[in-house]
Order: sequence, then structure tokens, then C-alpha cells
Amino acid sequence: GIRFLLEQQLVLHDQIIDGAVMPADVFGLLSLNVKARDIADIAVAKACRNCKASVGVKPEVEVYSDPDNNTTFVQIPSHMEFILLQLLQNAIQNHVERYGTDAV
Repeated sequence: GIRFLLEQQLVLHDQIIDGAVMPADVFGLLSLNVKARDIADIAVAKACRNCKASVGVKPEVEVYSDPDNNTTFVQIPSHMEFILLQLLQNAIQNHVERYGTDAV
């Protein structure tokens, strides 16, 4: 909504007016070559770190994907990462609550 439009405008302003150096595949908040696996790896690392900080145990989380799949798409990486991070944190929290820290 409006928040996204404002953020996009501010980032574009920094890129165009202030001469901020950005990768060629980034336009404001949009990345033109997002790989889902890369975003998933970042979210998994953050979720595991957060679990370690809150309950003292770092879970083992495996991300399965086709290694030959180099598909990219246009997306806002920060939004995708936030959504996936929330899903993972909820899943890890529910797992710990149900099975205890020994099962992590």
C-alpha cells in the first residue's frame, strides 16, 4: 500500500538523486533476480538464531530444493524474507512447545 510506495520513492530518490550505488538488478525495493532458495537460507539462519536466543537451542532446519533450478523472479526480497521468517519462527516455536527442547 502507501507504505510500500513511500519506501520505494525514498530508495529511488537515494539511487537517482544522491547517486547511491545499487546492483544493476535492483530497482528501488524491487529485485529483478530473486532466487527463492537464497531468501529461504537467510530466513532459516535468522529463525535458528532467534530460537537459540529465546530458548537456548538451535534447531536443525533443512531446506530442500532442486540444485539445478536457477529460476529467478521479480520480488521484494525484504518482504519475502519477513514472511518466511515469521512462518519459520512460528513453526519452530510450536515444535518446541509441543515436543520440548530435546526434540529440536
